[in-house]
Order: sequence, then structure tokens, then C-alpha cells
Amino acid sequence: MKPRHVFLLFAALTASAVAQKMERVYTLVEGDSATVFNVAWPVNCASRFTLDVRQHGNTITITQRDTIQAKAECNCGFRLWTVFRGLQRGLYTVDVYREYLVKYGYSSDTTVLIGRDSFDIFESGLPFVSVRKGQRECVPFHGDSWDVPPAVFSIYPLPLQSSSTLSFDTRWAGQVTISVYDETGRKVFTAFEGQYPGTPQSIELSTDAFPSSGVYHVLVESPSGIVARMIPVIK
Repeated sequence: MKPRHVFLLFAALTASAVAQKMERVYTLVEGDSATVFNVAWPVNCASRFTLDVRQHGNTITITQRDTIQAKAECNCGFRLWTVFRGLQRGLYTVDVYREYLVKYGYSSDTTVLIGRDSFDIFESGLPFVSVRKGQRECVPFHGDSWDVPPAVFSIYPLPLQSSSTLSFDTRWAGQVTISVYDETGRKVFTAFEGQYPGTPQSIELSTDAFPSSGVYHVLVESPSGIVARMIPVIK
């Protein structure tokens, strides 16, 4: 399956169109801990989500909010995760919502139920519940499987403080473009554009190319797919 070209949508997207993406909500349980995952694609590659978590008894509500104005739509997927530790014994229900707000470039303020899951806790928990949450980088989607393949490039060391090395693996053969976007989805610069022979290769990313400290999105496009990941930069 050929990847889509990355494009920026500066016009407002409708919440109904975005809500039609392929979504999956599932939970992994270990002892008194539960990790709730949400996997979806295709997706705004530049997306950066906040996660609001509320618990009322055995009902958990997770609300996602994409805070990026510009949209970079591509054939890849994201995975959001929320870890609960110290849950008491019992049957739990978790509802995952996504909130679309006008101030972040959507046509109306809308909240959509993404998915629901139930899980059992069989071991006694701590006297309090701790919550951790986060977002993993955008990774390619191939075929009709719900499996999310691992990222196929790496940047080391991070955070980028003077320079770091971006390394490819052999699957990126053909025309390759590496673009850098800021947190608002605005393209900052093109780090690489040309033919990649498919042999191990790396390029240098220097802080000189970044306008300021912050979090940036690195997007790699090739015939194999599109991968994006967030990197912190300190100048």
C-alpha cells in the first residue's frame, strides 16, 4: 500500500470526518494495575494530545484533546496510554472520549465516544490510585492489522542539545524526505530530501537548524510509509 503524501490542512476540519478514523481501545491488567491503550490511524502526524482522567468508583473516563492547530494527515497511527496503579478489586469500565475544539482548528466544539472497555482487578491495591499517561510517536500502518509496528528510525542522543544522529534502517529504500515541524504543525525546515539506497545510513541534526528550544516533530516519508516522532530540543 502506497503511503499518502503529507499535507497541511490550515482550514478547519470537521469533527465528524475525524471521528471516522479506525480506532481501538483495549486494556492490559497486571496485579492491581491496568494500562488503557487507544490506537488509531490514519492520524494527524503533528498531533499532540492532552489526556484528562477522571474516576468515579469503578467507572473511569479518559478525555483526549488534540492541541495542534495545523493538521498533517498521513498513513500512520498513534498510541495513547494511561496507567492506573493501586486499583481495588472489582470490575471496571473505561470510556475514552475525544474532544474537538474550535480553538484548535475544528469547525465546532464536539465530544465523541471513541471506545469502551471493561476489565477485572483481582488483587488488592494500594490505599491510593496513581495515574500516568502519555503518547507514543506516530508509526506506519500496513494492511488491516491492529498491530502497530515499531518505529524504523532512531535519533540519539535526546534531548538534542548540540547535535544528534538520525539513523535509518534498510526498509527506507527509495525517495526519502525528512521534514521538521514545530508544535503548531508549521514546517520549520527539510533535513533531507533525496534517494536513499537502502543501506544503513545516518544524518546529523544540529540545533543550529532549529529556531529555539522546544518540542519538534520529525517526519520521515518513503515508499515504505511515513513515521513521525517528537523530539525535545535545547539550544
